[in-house]
Amino acid sequence: MSFLKNFASKKKIWIPTIVALIIIGGTGFWLLNSGMISFGKKTAVEASPSYQTSLVRKGDLTITATGTGSLVAGKSVDLSFSTEGIVQELNVKAGDKVTKGMKLASMNNAKTLEAQVAANELNVLQAQKNLNDLQSSKDVNLAEAYQAVLTAQQAYDEAEKKLQRKDYARCSDTVNTQNLAKLQRAQDRLNEIGLRYQGSDAWNEAKNVYDTALANYEYCIKYTDQEKTDFQASLNVADVTLKQAKAKYETLKAASGIDPDELKLAEAKLDEAQIKLDLSKENLAGSTLTATIDGTVTYLKANVGAYVDTSTYITISDLTTSDVNVSIDETDVDKLHVGAKAKVIFDSLPNETYSGEVIQVNPQLSSSGQYRVATAVISLDNISGSNLEKMPLGVNASVTITSAEVKDALLVPANALRAIGDNQYGVFVRGNDGNLIFKIVEVGIMDSSTAEIKSGLQENDVISTGISSGTK
Repeated sequence: MSFLKNFASKKKIWIPTIVALIIIGGTGFWLLNSGMISFGKKTAVEASPSYQTSLVRKGDLTITATGTGSLVAGKSVDLSFSTEGIVQELNVKAGDKVTKGMKLASMNNAKTLEAQVAANELNVLQAQKNLNDLQSSKDVNLAEAYQAVLTAQQAYDEAEKKLQRKDYARCSDTVNTQNLAKLQRAQDRLNEIGLRYQGSDAWNEAKNVYDTALANYEYCIKYTDQEKTDFQASLNVADVTLKQAKAKYETLKAASGIDPDELKLAEAKLDEAQIKLDLSKENLAGSTLTATIDGTVTYLKANVGAYVDTSTYITISDLTTSDVNVSIDETDVDKLHVGAKAKVIFDSLPNETYSGEVIQVNPQLSSSGQYRVATAVISLDNISGSNLEKMPLGVNASVTITSAEVKDALLVPANALRAIGDNQYGVFVRGNDGNLIFKIVEVGIMDSSTAEIKSGLQENDVISTGISSGTK
């Protein structure tokens, strides 16, 4: 137990000691392999210099990447007609300067489009009226639906009564008795004449009286099978009609007198009519093109009289805010980021340098011949009044992008750094006694030859950059 307590109390001492031993061990291994430490009676760094050195200095460091680019408009708009047709009027040509709101071109179908607008306006008015009528007739609708229920109930009751009477005589007992008596007298008269007078006028008359009496009797005494079937069918129809009438009434009653389906239909028809009206107005407006920005006409598809479709007809570009589309090798993609500063020299203006800033980095690499390149957009600083304004879009340029830079910083050769893992570095510093001391340093920006030191070293420190070429 005492041993554990002693160990716990010394825990804070052991841990840094172990870390120090690891660093010293790694350092000694490097010095031993480099021939800078030898073992004898004493272990020390050789007095004679066997390694190259450099001074920690102050200076500026810039991390850059170079590429090529081409001039594009910083802002441009593509204008197109809303429908196909023939160009009737054209007020500009390629290269002309235009101002916002200026009429540029128009088509020859304006009257047709105006007629479509008028017709669609009428359709909207009619659809709105139908909707208003439906909404204003809610009380009448409810009353009519209630009356329809009463009428359907009455028809159902009558059909039900007829079906209930199908097994009874059609006529009253008195009528049936009278009909039976008439039938019996007619039968007696016919028997009285006898068959030997069959065909005579008296027999024919008696036969007609008998047939009439028989028909009247049979009609009143019962219903026919077809009538019974019809009674059942009528009751079924009346039942369906009554249920429908009641359902409609309850629906209207719950919806304050307006049928929800009819309301939805009326609203849908109004919406459809409004959409067609809006589209026809857009088509009419789109038959005339006007400038939406101040700029220069950089593209014109066709002249007056040409038949054109709805693709881009005119492009207007603001050449006072130009951009550069730039490509750099994929190995420098880590240096390309939004906000990076750039210097641009155009092939046609080799003595002028324009500055700008990366405003967009495309997330996918592109192919350029046999190479893979990263692409981005650079927004140039104000070029108003410069020679670049006179240059056509598409001129080529050389681009230098500054990924990072520091001023008056501590700098060391990159080959003085020794990586120790986890993106950490150390440097061998020569002490006052000539021995090398391994120090952990914080590294800032770095290129292939120079690194910025943020902490761990001081200006004019002597550091090792490696073994001298003459050392064996």
